[in-house]
Amino acid sequence: MIGHGIFVGEIFDIERGGSPRPIQHYLTEDADGIPWIMIGDTTVGGKYIESTRLRIKYEGIRKSREVYPGELLLTNSMSFGRPYILKTYGCIHDGWLALKPKRNDIDLNYAYHALGSSYAMAQFQKQAAGATVKNLNKDIVASTRIPLPPHWRSSGASRRFWIKPIIFMALLQRRPRSMPALFIDLY
Repeated sequence: MIGHGIFVGEIFDIERGGSPRPIQHYLTEDADGIPWIMIGDTTVGGKYIESTRLRIKYEGIRKSREVYPGELLLTNSMSFGRPYILKTYGCIHDGWLALKPKRNDIDLNYAYHALGSSYAMAQFQKQAAGATVKNLNKDIVASTRIPLPPHWRSSGASRRFWIKPIIFMALLQRRPRSMPALFIDLY
């Protein structure tokens, strides 16, 4: 932990997605297929990924990356830096980074807002690789610092007291015109 923040890599294991190729040979309409999570399964400003439109064959798992509910996904190419909380099992392609909590006490809601804040995005933009198309990689994300409340290791009411104002600020940065929705999101 450094200063008033913590490196993302200190609290999350970060893994890049992978794509079985050619993908057309691995796509299936079989209901038993593995959910194939694509950027198109999300909405800009959305928070959760709960379902997918496509599925891949079981053989595609070893050439991809499995992800599970309770993990965060982060876009890493083109529209990089968009976080999502995963509520479904599936596999991800190389346009995603999976952030797997290293500890049981990681607040995914807080991490979602911290990673989606202008503070984190400024760090992503400064370090994004690529001349024409900017990309994130796991090292860039791991070295990104997110703010923590002063008593982040506290429990109970004290912890909630500090986290909610920080989430409020992150939400305010993302959606300044939707103040009433902020309170519904928080409380």
